[in-house]
Amino acid sequence: MEILVSIGLLVAVLAWIVSVYNRLFHLRNEVRGAWKQWVLAARNRNEQLDDFASAFAGVLPQENLTPGRILHLGLASQQFLRELDEPRWGVDGEEFMPRSEWLLQRALHDSVDEVEHTPQLQSHQHLQQLCGLMSMALYQQEHRTRLFNRAAQEYNSALVTPGGRALASVFGFRPSGSLEAPDGHTDERG
Repeated sequence: MEILVSIGLLVAVLAWIVSVYNRLFHLRNEVRGAWKQWVLAARNRNEQLDDFASAFAGVLPQENLTPGRILHLGLASQQFLRELDEPRWGVDGEEFMPRSEWLLQRALHDSVDEVEHTPQLQSHQHLQQLCGLMSMALYQQEHRTRLFNRAAQEYNSALVTPGGRALASVFGFRPSGSLEAPDGHTDERG
C-alpha cells in the first residue's frame, strides 16, 4: 500500500512539474513570437522612412531639420533591430527600448500631426498618402508593443509563482524585459 501511495505521489509531482514546465515554455515562446512581430512592424515602418522624409523635406523650408532627424533616428533604429535577435532576458521588467527608438516614434507622430494640421501641407496629395501609410505603420508598431509587453508580463508573472520559481533556475527560464518609453516618458496616444 505504501508503494502505491509513493508511486501516486511521484506521478502527481511529475505531472505538476511537466505542467509548470509546459506553461513556462509556452509563455516564453509567446514572448519570442510577440518580439518577432514587433521587429517586423518596426522594419515595415522603417521601410517607409526614406519616402516619408523626402516628401516631407520637399514641402518644408530648407532650414527645417525634421526630415534629417527622422532619417538619422531611422538608422539608429535599424542598428537596434540588427543587434537584438531576441528580447532581453534576465531582469524582470527591465526596459530595453532605446531612447532613439522612442524619439523616432515621437518625431514621426509629430510630423504626421504637423502635416494633418497645417493647411499648406494638406494640399500635397503625395505627402498626405505617405502620412496615411506612416500613421498605419505607427499604429501597428504601437499595437505590437502592447502585445509584446502583455506577453512579457504574463510570462514574468508565471515565473514568480511557486512552481515557476522552483523550475526557472533548473530549466533556464529567465524573466523578459519590456518595451517601455525610456526615462519615464510615456506615449499618451497608445
